Amino acid sequence: MDELRQAYEYVIDVGKRSAFPAHHNYQVRLKTFLKRKGVVAECEQDFIDVRFTTAGKMFIGEVKVTKYLTVAEAFRAALGQILDYAHDTLGSPGMIIFLDQQLDRERINLATELGIAVVIQQGETHTLLNSQVAPLLRGIFR
Repeated sequence: MDELRQAYEYVIDVGKRSAFPAHHNYQVRLKTFLKRKGVVAECEQDFIDVRFTTAGKMFIGEVKVTKYLTVAEAFRAALGQILDYAHDTLGSPGMIIFLDQQLDRERINLATELGIAVVIQQGETHTLLNSQVAPLLRGIFR
């Protein structure tokens, strides 16, 4: 029960930061993947899960894992966080939501309308689900 409470507190960002193993492991895999693509990423700076620059454009990303959440809940939480973080970040960064499960078409369309890229990781593969939002990401994610 304690692990579930900790996960919930992490998702809603109640002011304390907990190291949630599944989330941390996703970030480590993502950072390693980006490094292999020649992209240097920072993790957990100013509560932003991942930040990197490619072709002169800064991107910020919010990672959500579905160990204790449905993919819809993970998307909803990530959506609010990434919009808020982008609002607080100088330079109009590109926004990315990183998930560990496939997302339904309606939510992909919503993210697209809001200008947010969605990437899912399954195994070693990172797939950009709406490349029209950020064509610069096509060279990184398939």
